[in-house]
Amino acid sequence: MSNDATLSPPAPAQSAPVSPSTGGARRRSAIVVGAGIGGLATAARLAHAGWQVKLLEKHGGPGGRAGVWQSEGFTFDTGPSLVMMVEYWQKLFADIGRRFEDYVELVQIDPCYRIRFPDGTVHDRWSLLNRFIEECERLEPGCTPKLLEWLAHAGQMYTDGLAFISRNMHTVGSMVSLPNLGMLGRTGALGDLQKMTAKFFKDERMQASMTFQTLYLGLSPYDSLAIYSLLPYVE
Repeated sequence: MSNDATLSPPAPAQSAPVSPSTGGARRRSAIVVGAGIGGLATAARLAHAGWQVKLLEKHGGPGGRAGVWQSEGFTFDTGPSLVMMVEYWQKLFADIGRRFEDYVELVQIDPCYRIRFPDGTVHDRWSLLNRFIEECERLEPGCTPKLLEWLAHAGQMYTDGLAFISRNMHTVGSMVSLPNLGMLGRTGALGDLQKMTAKFFKDERMQASMTFQTLYLGLSPYDSLAIYSLLPYVE
């Protein structure tokens, strides 16, 4: 079973101008398959640009991985529980002439979550840098210099990784060209995540704390590329 919704362009006063290639004739149309976050964002941008958009979704409602499951009076998130990279959400709304803050109220939660280790120790994950450092020092005393190095290294991977995926990859060459691969290779992004993390932290609990996030993607931290250090960095 499938559901579909048609998104019409905004009212004429707010519409983007019709592309010269259409000559003012019938609006271009597009079909977007999947009403997850990516599908919704794509459909909204196309509609704002003047396209007639049909959005197809096989489930009963939108959301994709960020959906909701309800059972016996309880409601469960089926995917993300934290909102990160807020600047990209804000850009999406700005691109379609809206303000993110008019639709979503963000709540700062600190600590974000708690990691429990088999030996009984815990590691609270804070977004505040000073509290984050304090928590890491409890697990591995004296790790602050290396922690700051790790943040800088992972931050460079984050910057390069976003630059890599933000390009138009319309051909194989545009994706795997030497300059583009070199962008990732200079930071060791294509190396082994576990080995890279071990260069910064000796305590196995610290290593686990900085690598388990690949499980969000269904990947083992022991079989992942170093580029995925951008996940704990974003947190």
